[in-house]
Amino acid sequence: MVDDATKNGPRQFVRLPGLAAARERVGLPLAALARRAGVSLETVRRLERGEHEAYFSTAQRLAEALDVPVEDLIQ
Repeated sequence: MVDDATKNGPRQFVRLPGLAAARERVGLPLAALARRAGVSLETVRRLERGEHEAYFSTAQRLAEALDVPVEDLIQ
């Protein structure tokens, strides 16, 4: 099996300081965002609080779930 690191180069981590604001603008509850993005509710909570960094691929999934550019989450 080929993982993301092998297939796409080294994994990149990003902070998502704009995640909470983007989610609130869209009016999406935490649990709904987690479901749409395919991540746990606790992951979304921790990312919004800045307690963790996300894989860039996770940031992309969250952005898609919110229908915003990923740059909105990273800024």
